[in-house]
Amino acid sequence: MYCKWCGMESNDDRRCSWCGRVLSPPATDKPAAAKEPPPTAMAEEDAEEAAGVFLVGEDAVVVPHEPPAPAAEEEEVIATAELPPFGVRFERYLSIMLILLAGGMLVVHFYRDAWLSQFFPLLFISGLLLGIFSVIPDYDEKVLPDVYAVVIVAVLIGPVYAAVLYWFFSSIRQDVNFSVLGLMASYFVIRVAIGSAAHGFLDTIIYMLLPNLSLYIISHVAEAFPLVVLGGGWVLSSFAQPVLDELREA
Repeated sequence: MYCKWCGMESNDDRRCSWCGRVLSPPATDKPAAAKEPPPTAMAEEDAEEAAGVFLVGEDAVVVPHEPPAPAAEEEEVIATAELPPFGVRFERYLSIMLILLAGGMLVVHFYRDAWLSQFFPLLFISGLLLGIFSVIPDYDEKVLPDVYAVVIVAVLIGPVYAAVLYWFFSSIRQDVNFSVLGLMASYFVIRVAIGSAAHGFLDTIIYMLLPNLSLYIISHVAEAFPLVVLGGGWVLSSFAQPVLDELREA
């Protein structure tokens, strides 16, 4: 072993045989393990209480320890998938609806008399897609009073005034149903698009803005029929959505 002090080779491993310095300290025994401190009075009381032993005066009373009651079964939580952002849902709706609307306008441009055959199917499909893609809330019976009010006013004076009056009174009562407003917005877009392809944009706008003051009942009923078709597609989407969810999971 070489000495770390003088660098010479020593015959002794503990002390250098040349310079006499200590090379390695003598081995010492390992310290005995520390004994655990005696339990304190507080710890003893906790142990006795856990075992069911309580002091009453100078006597110890043993109370049988009852096991904890079994936890109640947790209620089943139905996991609902979070909806994507509104922009994504609306984009999905537009990706289909714009293609169908463009095709309908193309057909009406060459065959003007066929505008009703394109108008009503587009209304129904629009209501259906608005519900399926959750662009507007699903059908609910609480919406029926608002729907009835809009349809009645539309029958009396026209859909434009029905939508304006509904928005006005909803703002006053501070309870706006976005399903109704979304359906009416869809109706106006399709009506203007198909009407413009068939009769021209200006004529269509003038016709829609004029109140329906006709004395013939048929003309008033005709104002409500497109809204019924549009709402029918929306109501059907509430029943079609569970079926589509099951098909996706299968």
